[in-house]
Formats: sequence, C-alpha cells, structure tokens
Amino acid sequence: MPEIDTDLFNFLVVAFLAILVIASVVALSLLGGVKKALDALAQRDGAGGASTSAPEVAAAPPGAPDDARAADDARRAHEEADERRRADDERAAAERERAERERAERERAEREAEEARAARAEDERARLQEAEREANDRARLQEAEREAEDALRRSRDQEEAARARHAAADDEPHEQPFERDGRWWFRRGSELLVYDERAQEWVQAPVDAGAAQPGAATEEVAAAPSEGAGSFWKCPNCGAVNGSTATSCRMCFSARP
Repeated sequence: MPEIDTDLFNFLVVAFLAILVIASVVALSLLGGVKKALDALAQRDGAGGASTSAPEVAAAPPGAPDDARAADDARRAHEEADERRRADDERAAAERERAERERAERERAEREAEEARAARAEDERARLQEAEREANDRARLQEAEREAEDALRRSRDQEEAARARHAAADDEPHEQPFERDGRWWFRRGSELLVYDERAQEWVQAPVDAGAAQPGAATEEVAAAPSEGAGSFWKCPNCGAVNGSTATSCRMCFSARP
C-alpha cells in the first residue's frame, strides 16, 4: 500500500472534523427552527378551530420564511459537505494511485537495475573465461612450440652425431688395426672388430662401439679389464702392437720375442 503524507492526512482529518462540527451546528439550528414551526402550527390549530380561510393563510407565522431559509441553508451545507467529502475522497484516491504508480516505477527501475547488474556480471564472467581459455591456448601453443623446437634440436643433434660417426668411420683406417681409447680396433668392410685382451683374439665389436665417441669406448675399456698402454709389445716382424699377455703376434702369428 502507498503511504499518505502525514501532513496531508492530518489536514484532511481536521477539515473533516470541522465539516462535521459545522454540519452539526447547522442541523441543530434547522431542527430548532422546525420544532418552533411545529409548535406554532399546533398552537394555531388549537386556537383557530377548523376554518382555513385565505386571510389566515396569508397571515402566516412570522418565523416560517426563516425556517425555510434555514432548511435551504442546511441542505446546501450538506450538499457542500458531500461535495467536499467527495473531492477529498477523489484527492485521496488520486494520491493513492500516484503513490502506487511511483512504487511500481521504483520497483521496475530496481528490477531493471538488478537485471543490468546480473547481465554485466555474466558478461564479466564470460570475458574472464574467454581470457582464461585464450591464455591456456597460448600456453599450450607455446608448449607445443617448445616441444617442436626440442624435437628439432634433438633431431639436429642426432643428425650431427650421425654425421660425426660417419666422418669418424671414414677417417678410421680399413683392413688394418688402429688404436682408439686404449684398445685396438680392426675395420673389415662394414664389420668392426675389437681385440679382447682376456681371450687374446678379435671379437665382434658392440653395436654402439662404431660411434666415434670417446665416452662409449672408454666405457667398454672400463667394462673389460686390460693392461696399460705401456704393457703392450710391438712385433719386430710386422710392427703390430700386441697385448702384454699375448704370446704371439695377432697379425703375423710370430712368437713373442
């Protein structure tokens, strides 16, 4: 319900009470005049008998016109009071309707503001989610680029290592023994042999022994115990270097001197 202004309500109450007082005073005055008229008529009827002539009608009580005017004034006062009451009721209804419209306008404005805030919040959430997705996509793309670069770098390293192995293999002598990393090797076509000091014979080299990487050969040397480089002996006939425990030359099979 709309709230009526307190000052307006107090003014309407006071006005209504004043109208009631005025109406009561006018009503009392009219009732007094009517009572006097009735008393005068009763007295005239009792004193004059049953004859009613024109002179008697003409000689009306002096107070009758005043009573009629008082009745007219009272009627007009009642009508004016009714008009004012209807006007007050219409004003009150108009005020209530205006207050109701204002309340509806405020509620609609608040509802629209709330909907606008909700829409802005939803747009902000969507924007943040889109920014997060874009950041994740960029991070995944950067990770994929790094992985591709790492793969390319590894591929290049492998190619360079393969080229280095091929270059080292091309530089190694063929069909004659050569020393590398403290061990003796012998390349025969595509086959690579290594001299085993314990078995005192040439054996097939490991698969990865063909790589021209000092670390791989060093690991093989550490895995198989051998004598130091100074303990080898050189064959006086063919010049081949043999192990310290070899009793004959591995190339010409001459006896150790």
